[in-house]
Amino acid sequence: MYNKDFVVAKEIFIKYGGSHFHMIREGEYEFYKTLNVSKLLEYEWLKEMQLSLARKINEALNNKLLAENIERYGDISVSMKENEAIQFMIDQLIQKKKFLDTNTILRIINAILDTLKSLSLNLYKKIDIQNEMIKVLKEISNKPIIVSDDYKEDGKLPDYLSKEKLEMSIQNMISYLEMKIQ
Repeated sequence: MYNKDFVVAKEIFIKYGGSHFHMIREGEYEFYKTLNVSKLLEYEWLKEMQLSLARKINEALNNKLLAENIERYGDISVSMKENEAIQFMIDQLIQKKKFLDTNTILRIINAILDTLKSLSLNLYKKIDIQNEMIKVLKEISNKPIIVSDDYKEDGKLPDYLSKEKLEMSIQNMISYLEMKIQ
């Protein structure tokens, strides 16, 4: 691969988060294929993206960006088939939850659960993670609902972030996880 092709291929790959599906959907996959990027090189780029996101997660000062970066981290980890990455996501939730608003905690839990569905972990590990998420959900269900100003659009919070809807989301997630474990 020529240096110019390498740069173009990497730009496309990063633009679509390493997703061939998104490249296809946006009509760029056929061109990307002509650049003959190896799976090994794609894996290296995914690893670079994952490390960059881990740094952004560790340094995040904005709740919305934190949640978005953890979601992207999970997606990239699934593409890499990297089971260990889920522990990083859980550790971030546990370490930061006392500083996070309700919606950000819910988004991170959703990201963890979405990642969990796609990784090949043994059943006992999955159950442990689900139990940990239930524990966090029950903790936040006993606290006031708080939503960071980071989620405001045009100066106000969207309707889906109302106290009632977030309380319902928490209860639905607890019910879903408890049912799934049985």
